[in-house]
Amino acid sequence: MQAMAETMTSLQGQGLLLRGEHNLLGEALLVAASAAGREHQKQVLEWLLGPIREQWLQTEWQNQYLSGPGGLIQLVTFEQSQSSGEREVKRNEEMWFIFHSVALFERALRRCSGPTTGLDGSPLKEGIGSQLDPSSIPEIHPMLQHLSWIFPPLLKLLRCIHSLWSPAIIPTLPIWIREALPMGISEQTALLGELALRSVAGDGNPSDEPFSGVSRVDEIRNWLKGIRDSGYNVLGLAAARIGDSFFNDADGRVTTLATCLLENLSSMEFRHIRQLLHSTILPLVKACPPMQWGPWLGNIVPPILIHCQQVLPAAWNNLIKEGAVKPPAISSVGGLTGLKTEVMEEKLLRDLTRETCNLLSVLASPQLKQGQRTADQPSQTKAVVDNEETARSLPRTSQSMLWCTMPQGAAASASLKLGIEALKWPDSEAVHKAIAFCIAIVSIATNSNDSGLLDMVGVDMLTAVIQGLTLESHATAQAELLGLFREIYVRLSGYTSSPQQVLLTLPSITTETLAAFDTALKKTSSVKEQRQHIKSLLLAAGGDHFKALKFQKNTNVITNVSNASLLAGQGNHKVRHEDVGSIGLAAIL
Repeated sequence: MQAMAETMTSLQGQGLLLRGEHNLLGEALLVAASAAGREHQKQVLEWLLGPIREQWLQTEWQNQYLSGPGGLIQLVTFEQSQSSGEREVKRNEEMWFIFHSVALFERALRRCSGPTTGLDGSPLKEGIGSQLDPSSIPEIHPMLQHLSWIFPPLLKLLRCIHSLWSPAIIPTLPIWIREALPMGISEQTALLGELALRSVAGDGNPSDEPFSGVSRVDEIRNWLKGIRDSGYNVLGLAAARIGDSFFNDADGRVTTLATCLLENLSSMEFRHIRQLLHSTILPLVKACPPMQWGPWLGNIVPPILIHCQQVLPAAWNNLIKEGAVKPPAISSVGGLTGLKTEVMEEKLLRDLTRETCNLLSVLASPQLKQGQRTADQPSQTKAVVDNEETARSLPRTSQSMLWCTMPQGAAASASLKLGIEALKWPDSEAVHKAIAFCIAIVSIATNSNDSGLLDMVGVDMLTAVIQGLTLESHATAQAELLGLFREIYVRLSGYTSSPQQVLLTLPSITTETLAAFDTALKKTSSVKEQRQHIKSLLLAAGGDHFKALKFQKNTNVITNVSNASLLAGQGNHKVRHEDVGSIGLAAIL
């Protein structure tokens, strides 16, 4: 293997082996080394990464290209020269050196085994009733020793790329870089298929200008996308594959990571936030050991939730009421117009919504509640849920990662509102995840006995459940929505009368009807029967308006949500609901 590595280096130095080919051969060596043992892995990694380390550790090189957007612009700007009377453009060697270096980091993390992965890079699994043999698990991941020099330049690079989308930076960019920022044809095709291709063929590409050339724009776009893809994957894979050692924060890694990844969050496109969540944030959250929940999740998760809560409700409101998302960030769909743009924006909105709800679900996941808090970790966390004016207390018994999202009132408010709002958005995939989060919040509310949180669950959350059941898109989630309805109504019955007040706003629901419903629920301990009682009550009260209860085919289209406007409430009830007021089905019938 050493002879092969030396041959590869020699051929590359002679220009006879492309960097991409070098990476493929290097990956093959890592596979062979994994089968040979950990020490061989370390040796092969040193052969492959040693030359890269020499370059990445140079302070002058980092300052020239990675200190800010100006250096990055210089990096991706091609030199022009005259040769044989013809103009030619030379590819910037430094640019592609960085590109293939980051790609090699990702390949190395995928192919090297570690404390939580097998020789093929897949997670180790325990058999039923058996224990993993500690002697068969490497103590330290072979890539751990390289993270100290890989991470600082990589995070600087990602920070520079994020800054290109900043409103203050965009006007200063050369035209060929500015035109490379919107989504390319390949990404559009991945989302829309032939629709995107027909659009480009019919409308043409506005960036095809004589002095810039589409090849230059495409190269820069592909470079930016490749660095972002591999960079996010490197961070997520490092957290997932290396294990607890990754989270040792002796070098202040969490602070640097949070700053570089989230500094320009407000100017990131929906597609980029979704990718950051999927490739980096979620793997990091799942792998983070309980002892590190505070410093890691407390620094990274709240800003994401706060931003998503700021942009998602407005985008969904636009889509439902006006038929277009109208994203706040720079347009991400270059080359598309009219209806095709609207379809693309809706797809991006749905993808981000699903990934955000997935994060909420993971935070509340039962399998992630096994950690015990240490004495220096707070037993109570204030969560502001009512316009950040009332302090809410989380119980010590809720040993999940939810408490880490709520060190600030804004983070608590954002997560709770996101979970509740998602119940009303016409996307069946998102609602499944949101329900899991909401059930955890119900448990926290009853365990804490906090009046403000109980009121929010009993009014806002129950109202959202009822609204969600009016959506045809939620037909596949009807059992879960009825289960959440039951959790709220049954568990809060001894704490607050808010659920009863909400039900009394439904048409055909009288005090006598509600009393009979309560009696029927108390007569049975069967969850299935209680759900059936709830379903019967709602069908009797709302008639055909509860489309999710009619076993209709789930379509996930925004064609059945005009009912949302009909749910505007009557103002003579004392039930608090900030957005839609009381349940307004009475106005329909």
